[in-house]
Amino acid sequence: MAKLKATQLTEVELQILRILWELGPSPVRNIHARLTAAKGTNYSTTVKMLSVMLEKGLVKRDEAASPHIYRPTQSREKTGKQMVRDLVEKVYDGAAM
Repeated sequence: MAKLKATQLTEVELQILRILWELGPSPVRNIHARLTAAKGTNYSTTVKMLSVMLEKGLVKRDEAASPHIYRPTQSREKTGKQMVRDLVEKVYDGAAM
């Protein structure tokens, strides 16, 4: 699986990761409740976004639990550091500083 650069996160993906970092491992309904409060997202969109994030390796899903529990694959700190590195690399066109 290819490593996804943090700067490739969409706004919604980052918002879902923030929810998971705040709540900890959570079922779709808890994630959806937060998204609905912030954006008015419908349930099927939340499920689809989590499916896409699972494919990208941004979240893991515990299928042994019922309902399924989602958790981020990286900490907030690691993701933030990667986003900063990616931004610096992008600004300086990959040149070492």
